[in-house]
Amino acid sequence: MRYLFLLLIGSVIGLSTLWGQQVQNVEADLQWGDRQKAPSNTELAKIIDAGTWGAYLFRYRRGRSLSAEKYFIETYNREMDMVARFEFELPGGDGTDLEDIISLRGQLYLLLSQPDATGEISRLLMRPFSPRGQVIGQDIPLADIPSDEKYRRRQFDLEFNRDSSYFLIYNQLPGEREGPERFSLRVFDDAMQLQWQRDVELPFADEGFSVRSYQIDPEGNVYLLGRHQPGKDDLGTKPVHFVYAYTRNGQQQTQYELDIADAQLNQMLLRIAGNGDIVCAGFYGIMGQRTNLGICHMRFNPMTQEASRVDLLPFTDEFLSESTDEVSRKQVSASQYYQLRDLTLRSDEGIVLVAEQYFRSNSAVNMQYGVGTNAIFHYNDIMVANIAPDGTYTWLRRIPKQQMTANDNGRHSSFAQATVQDRFLFLYNDHPDNFRTDRRRRGSFEEQNEVLAITEIRRSGEMATQPLFFNKDAGIITRPRRCIQISARQMLIYGEEERSYRLGLLSF
Repeated sequence: MRYLFLLLIGSVIGLSTLWGQQVQNVEADLQWGDRQKAPSNTELAKIIDAGTWGAYLFRYRRGRSLSAEKYFIETYNREMDMVARFEFELPGGDGTDLEDIISLRGQLYLLLSQPDATGEISRLLMRPFSPRGQVIGQDIPLADIPSDEKYRRRQFDLEFNRDSSYFLIYNQLPGEREGPERFSLRVFDDAMQLQWQRDVELPFADEGFSVRSYQIDPEGNVYLLGRHQPGKDDLGTKPVHFVYAYTRNGQQQTQYELDIADAQLNQMLLRIAGNGDIVCAGFYGIMGQRTNLGICHMRFNPMTQEASRVDLLPFTDEFLSESTDEVSRKQVSASQYYQLRDLTLRSDEGIVLVAEQYFRSNSAVNMQYGVGTNAIFHYNDIMVANIAPDGTYTWLRRIPKQQMTANDNGRHSSFAQATVQDRFLFLYNDHPDNFRTDRRRRGSFEEQNEVLAITEIRRSGEMATQPLFFNKDAGIITRPRRCIQISARQMLIYGEEERSYRLGLLSF
């Protein structure tokens, strides 16, 4: 049975938004596919691919050994009804492990790792297969990487560029504990052909250096954003961020140091603009403190190595005073907890930066044999900063939310994001009391009594928030971090309740 929810239900349930500058109701509709029942003890591992044609989902059942694990591929049509589910197996006996499942140019591939006879090397390979779980071609070897017996899976990173014409395999190289940072870069085209490879050694101790993000441009050039923390006291020394550009088939390495006098860069994201410029943005503060004072925005030309923008934009007093969490109000500024989530480049050389308040705390709990500890996950306000080409705020908005759960890693917390032309849309679970006009105190969301809410921010900065539907009416609890935009005006919605789950299409 199919359900259609029109997103003008505020008048139906007597709810209205209280927050921000207001615009008209968000015009959209949500259509649910049929409810499905998952095989016992399985978990949604990944939405492999999705579009207006439908979707492929990957589910698995973890076992104590590789041979005990179970893998399932599910196929959905354009109405998000499941049309097939197939179980597939990996060949046993040789230690082959499933690292990932990807879709490339419409073809599904298993990304596998196989140890060699010594156990010191793991061979990465792609295995083409059908949605029915059938192998339909020869294995494609990609790389041999050093294996660390402490880790079972994912001893490498895989990153595609924007149009999937190239992808990068990044892996650490063996080194001494206090020795230099060493890693390997391999760039492949979409036909799985190796385009270039380079082993890199940087003059930083392995423990003090970390790679924060990767970017590949349309020509197959690789850009890495790294962070170096001198010394062991992270509050006593100033961390420094670097961008490394590997161009001309990896033959040329260019280093850019991101450092600003009298400021400490706390978090940064990296993007490559359409004209080839390197754009970095994030938060800054002062040395020795974790509190964020504002946003840093940098843009420079990788050919001339000249910066066209270096902007420090302090948070406004109004923004800093708007705290959503009792813990943060009592202990430190709420700005400390903002974690970068997304960086979007505007066509006019401006940027849009999205962050979320996130932190983890612990609480004591009485147990049968003593006192235990609960891990509490806090996912609170969303910050959206629109920065003009001249390095000033076009607008700075806060989307208030308060999500606190125990021992689940925030399974139903956080948000999903979509961009529709010049509109930014955010979906998240919220408490229904937050939409009552007669109540100003915000409630923390409750998984059994929550609504899926949507906030729209237009190009002008005008903002509207409204409920879409009660999760219980759809028989699921939405998982925002599993929801993805699949076309210019559609988003795939995923929700579950115990073994039941369903997909939906949200159209804007």
